[in-house]
Amino acid sequence: MEYFVSLLLIIFLVCLLVRMSRPMHHSDVPWYDDTNYRLPRREPVHVNFTRTASLNLGEEHVIKTLSLNPPVFQVDNFLSPEECNYLIYMAKNAGLAESPLHPDRTEPMPTNRNTFDEWDTNGNGYIEPMEFTYIKGKGDIYLTVQDALDMMQDLNMDKSRDFVIDFGEFMAIGADVIQEHFRWLAEHVDHLKSRTSKQAWLWHYGVHNELLEGFHERLARLTLLPHDLIEMSEPMQVVSYKERGHYHCHHDSDENTKLPCCTHNTEEPECRLCRYLTVQFFLNNVTAGGQTAFQVADNSTFSYEAWAEEAADKCNLKQELCGNSNLVVEPLQGRAIMWYNHEVDSSSGWMGDLDPMTYHGGCDVTTGEKWIANSWINVIGEKGSDESYDGWLKMRHKKDEL
Repeated sequence: MEYFVSLLLIIFLVCLLVRMSRPMHHSDVPWYDDTNYRLPRREPVHVNFTRTASLNLGEEHVIKTLSLNPPVFQVDNFLSPEECNYLIYMAKNAGLAESPLHPDRTEPMPTNRNTFDEWDTNGNGYIEPMEFTYIKGKGDIYLTVQDALDMMQDLNMDKSRDFVIDFGEFMAIGADVIQEHFRWLAEHVDHLKSRTSKQAWLWHYGVHNELLEGFHERLARLTLLPHDLIEMSEPMQVVSYKERGHYHCHHDSDENTKLPCCTHNTEEPECRLCRYLTVQFFLNNVTAGGQTAFQVADNSTFSYEAWAEEAADKCNLKQELCGNSNLVVEPLQGRAIMWYNHEVDSSSGWMGDLDPMTYHGGCDVTTGEKWIANSWINVIGEKGSDESYDGWLKMRHKKDEL
């Protein structure tokens, strides 16, 4: 009898310690109904600033600031090697599928002066190799200047051999032939695609798995967010990259528009990603390559106009171009990096505009393979709404179980 009483007391004390270690919401009103609640953010302070935090019971972790704009934080040994290997094992068991590409919704361009002028972005009367790298209508592929020169030679476009395409040469080849070549490249040349990887999704709600359940506690302490907001967010994504695997630069979330947020089993024909923040975990040590790069981190002069000209080089994360990014994070097993995809609205304290500075991607793996996991914390709907209460899973009212 005394044994069971002692056991119950130990369980109670452990639960109390876990509860006390969670971020506190100082109000009698739940966060989702509290009109004064503001989404929390860690202050970056300055680059290389460090602070310690107990993210796992009995363990101290160092949270290091990597950049200020956007705020990017690094935590080494967030996961143990055993946890990393177990996540890879679970992903393999769940079944890895090819990561989908972004759909190309660009309308076919006609062969006429308007198309030529649109592709001739600097207006000098020629389509230059660099201009081929960021024109519209090439689908979900990323070209370098050398790729554009190779295309000009393969299609015998450059009759005058001056390494540019004038209007006569453009009319002779036709926009439709060029766009068809783009489609062929997208289907047959993997390293030109926006990403080449395989992925699996691991549910962390309603599963009896100590590791995934423990993530809620650890992420709550790292992000300072309410435990149930994390619990109701989308599944963990585990991604596998083989050699030459990459993910060119992108945002993890979408601009605030009138479209509803994407949620589990959404019935909306179109929706937007509503991911307040990202926590990315490196699950193995990569032999060579495989860094996570932030193209414009701490760029004080960033503008979308200037980005249109820089994107061709900086967004393409072939290994030789990876170093063009302002911040490059080396893959180290157990390392976590966190950043905010959205600002916090100054008046409402809720999710604000998409932060354009959060462009990031995965550089080419040159030797070996790379495994990562992504946890996205979703903030859904308007503040205080049923949507925000239900979260991404839309499960809270329905009492369903996965």
